[in-house]
Amino acid sequence: MHTRSAAATAWLGLTPEPERSLPELLAHLRDDPTESGLRSERNRVTTLVLRGTSRRWLRYLDRAAALALDVADGTRAGDPELALAVAQVVLEHDRMLIGLPGKAYQRTADRRRRLTRAVAALEVRAGGAAEARR
Repeated sequence: MHTRSAAATAWLGLTPEPERSLPELLAHLRDDPTESGLRSERNRVTTLVLRGTSRRWLRYLDRAAALALDVADGTRAGDPELALAVAQVVLEHDRMLIGLPGKAYQRTADRRRRLTRAVAALEVRAGGAAEARR
């Protein structure tokens, strides 16, 4: 039986926030908040956690971040509050990578910079959206 080393599975010890909140946030941000869309996102995350690798997990977070970044820069329509929540979850996860063995923290440096800028922009837009609803 093949077992993974502690270093190879260290990423699983980070906060569970991404696997808890991203499936629902991404389903809504992708305009597929149906039960089927949500189930698909949850299954994707479950498969990654149970059978994935750190690299595959980071690629999943790349795709999540890309959606938020596209909303932030206006290349994709979407709710700025949802995009902000996605950006914050991924950014906080990426900041925690500094404590893990390997090069994941260095690999995500550009994503952290881009998400930091996007969070600031989305906070302004989300605040404006909240004001408009009042």
